[in-house]
Amino acid sequence: LKAIKSRYPDCTIAVLASTLTAPLLSQHPLVDNVIEDAWWRRTRLLGRTFWQGVHYIESKKFDVVLHVLYDPLFAWICALARIPFRIGDRSKFFLRLSCNVDVTQVWGDLSAHEVELNMQLLKPLGIQLSPSRAPREGQLSPSRAPREGQLSIPVDTVCERWFSEMVKNHPWAYVGPLVVMAVGSGGGNKGWSPQGFVGLIR
Repeated sequence: LKAIKSRYPDCTIAVLASTLTAPLLSQHPLVDNVIEDAWWRRTRLLGRTFWQGVHYIESKKFDVVLHVLYDPLFAWICALARIPFRIGDRSKFFLRLSCNVDVTQVWGDLSAHEVELNMQLLKPLGIQLSPSRAPREGQLSPSRAPREGQLSIPVDTVCERWFSEMVKNHPWAYVGPLVVMAVGSGGGNKGWSPQGFVGLIR
C-alpha cells in the first residue's frame, strides 16, 4: 500500500476483505475504502447477487485491480465490470482468462515470502521493490518503525490496551517484540518439514 501511494499519491485505494478482516483494514491510513465480499456470496455463482456485485464494482469506476488472492468469483466480477487493467498470476489458468495483465508468481519457491510474491504484481504499475529483511545474525531490528517494503498494520489504542492487558495474564512477560509462528501452510508449500520451521525460528 505504501509503495502504491508513493508512486501514485493521488490514487484512491479500495481493498476487498472478508467480514473477519475488514475491521483491521478499515484502520489503515492508506486505505480509502474497504469492501466486504460476503454480501454477493449469498447465492450460487451467477445468481442475482453476483450481478449486483458486477454493477457495484462497475459503479466505482476502478482503473486497476490487483488479484492478490486467487478468487475466481471476484476475478470474473472485475472482468465483467470492465476494469481496464486487471493484474493477476499467469500460472493460474482460470484467473489468467479474466485478467489482461499477467505476472508470473512462483508459489513453489519456499525461499520467497508471500509478501515478496505479491509485490511482483506491482511491476506492471512501474513499482519494483524488495522487502527489507531482518539481520542475518537472527537479531530483530531495534527500530520498530516500518521500512520500505515491510508490513505495517495500524492498531487503534483500544485494541493496543486490550492486548497489553491480555499478555499480563500469561506466565511470560511481554518485554519486546512478540514473534508468532503459524506452523503450517497450504498449497504447494504444504509439505514443508517440521525441521524447516525449527530452522526458521532459530
